[in-house]
Amino acid sequence: MTSRVMLQAWGAVMCFAAMTGCERDARPPSAAQDSTGPAHWQHELDRAAAIRSQLEQGPLPDANRQVLALANNDQIRGIALGHLRRYPEALEALASAQKSLAAVWEKSGCESASASATCRDAAHLRTITYSLRGSILEETGDRVRSRAAFRDAVITARSLDEFERSLLTCVRGMIAADAFGEAAELLATEITAANADGHKERLKTVRGVADSFVRSLSYGVSWTAEGSLRGSDPRDFADNTGMGIGRQIKYGMTDQYEDDATFFTVMALEELMSTSPPDPQDLARMATDGGYASTNEFLESVRVAEYARREMLDGNFEPAAKYMVIDLLTFAFDDKLEPPKCPAAPRVASFDVVRQRLLEAPAGTVAPTTVEILLAVERLAAVACIRSHP
Repeated sequence: MTSRVMLQAWGAVMCFAAMTGCERDARPPSAAQDSTGPAHWQHELDRAAAIRSQLEQGPLPDANRQVLALANNDQIRGIALGHLRRYPEALEALASAQKSLAAVWEKSGCESASASATCRDAAHLRTITYSLRGSILEETGDRVRSRAAFRDAVITARSLDEFERSLLTCVRGMIAADAFGEAAELLATEITAANADGHKERLKTVRGVADSFVRSLSYGVSWTAEGSLRGSDPRDFADNTGMGIGRQIKYGMTDQYEDDATFFTVMALEELMSTSPPDPQDLARMATDGGYASTNEFLESVRVAEYARREMLDGNFEPAAKYMVIDLLTFAFDDKLEPPKCPAAPRVASFDVVRQRLLEAPAGTVAPTTVEILLAVERLAAVACIRSHP
């Protein structure tokens, strides 16, 4: 992700440099030169140094534009140094950019006069700087400070495109770090703020990101972001038909997609059978086709909510987490769905009961990721009904 973010930012900072006239004499390396290798980025670093020298010797007429141009130059240096893996120097360059931009922001009164051209440019460069800082920190393995920087990029973004890019980057980083609760809190906060400010397009954008995030929650219970199985307890998975209670190998253990699909299917079957119970002959056939020894065994395996509650009492919270993600959040952020879905009370157990069960569980028996996801479901369910249209 880091290289992608830095290359996206490269286009933006070079565009700003061109607008200020700081790139008028610049020439890119020849087409034959490797545009991603060290030689290319050393060339860009040298070019940035030459342009900075020009700026300092012949300042721009407008003092604010001069400071913005120098901050932009620091960004270019930060990107080049990052690609050269000179990370401390890259972070130092970006810190210099942040300091310059903060000075312009305060001097120009941008909190109250945000419509001015200077403030718009300062806001744009601040967002880019935070994104670059997040990328460099992620490259060094400092994921905590990286996520904080990406969050700052979301907060400072002014344009809708910038906001969406920053939010997606931030949420993806949180998913990669299994910080599901943190991502849910960010999304819930942005949904609430956009609604309070009357920003319908921004609200629609956040809800779109939240809709994608729900799938990551469903996958994340049993699978890492790279698609590896977190654990092989068969109790956590559904089979082709029903939960397949007692089976050691289940179809839902194939991959995250089959896990999500089989669990969703058995929940749909549970609801269908409760509203339209099959006759005894059809029930017997369904049990036989599903590999069950009796209709009673089959019925026990399709009562998923009851199964999840029972497993939770036994200290296994993964089935409850999967059930609650699907029950409460699947389609809840899909603004194309008619009629819209608004989460009702959880069918497995109330959030208060789930929290109490978690507190009662012996230390170290519940995976931290599962706890994160259960808390994320509760946070997002509280804002899922806040919509971008009546």
